[in-house]
Amino acid sequence: MVMVGGDRERIFQQILAAKAPYMGDYDIAVFFGNPYDLCELGELVEVAETLGVGEDTVDLVALDSATPELILEALEGQVIFARDQYVLFELTVRALMEYLDLRSVMETSLVRKALDGSD
Repeated sequence: MVMVGGDRERIFQQILAAKAPYMGDYDIAVFFGNPYDLCELGELVEVAETLGVGEDTVDLVALDSATPELILEALEGQVIFARDQYVLFELTVRALMEYLDLRSVMETSLVRKALDGSD
């Protein structure tokens, strides 16, 4: 599940609406889009209570500080709330471009190492 922006009440309503009988864990990604503090992230732990599950079954990640790979993986999931679809699109494009840049740098580095014969 991915949440982009959002006020807590609407996010929780969306979680409840999306809730279905599920026996696994919940991976929830949140994009705040502005500086956040640990208290805000901690408040979202209430998601476990909302879902009626233990806190150990909810994994929560802030996309604002996540790696491009993690952002892209999260965006493959179900988006349960997006205040602004353009922000969601922008997040996707930025993560994809960063991922491709990093991949290019890594491939170039590996080729140089192979040509130099160094480890």
